[in-house]
Amino acid sequence: MMGMMLTDAPELIRAVELVYLTVLILTMVLLLITVRTLQPDYARHPVIYSYVPLIILPFYAYFVDSSILAEITFLAIQVTCLIVYSGIVIIYFKSLDKGYLLFISLLLFIGAFAVYWLIDGNQEWRLPTIHMLSGIGMIIASFKFPAVINKHKRH
Repeated sequence: MMGMMLTDAPELIRAVELVYLTVLILTMVLLLITVRTLQPDYARHPVIYSYVPLIILPFYAYFVDSSILAEITFLAIQVTCLIVYSGIVIIYFKSLDKGYLLFISLLLFIGAFAVYWLIDGNQEWRLPTIHMLSGIGMIIASFKFPAVINKHKRH
């Protein structure tokens, strides 16, 4: 009974939402820094541009009460992260030993994204499946993604 009251607290729901948004924005920042690192010097954008997604956080407070705008924000950030990660994986997975693991992590992230946005939110198995797919994708990516940066970093 106590657990039910805790999870229904609007403050907790808002805190979880803000943490989730922060994680997505930091993921986007890290991907932009990675893209900058992989480009030759003459094609690099200024490092400050990699941090532009952080601007979303203060402005999120203005439309946080609109569920439609909040959902659009989450969808846009997730799609952007997936597109950038997909580009990095597709370009570099063949050049790494066991690079197919990056491709598997990409498929797991796409699966988690699809379950999150395409399956009805009332399904009991939905959240554990999303967490499992995302978690396994992160574990697999953590083994191979640093190799992309180390092998292809431009000075």
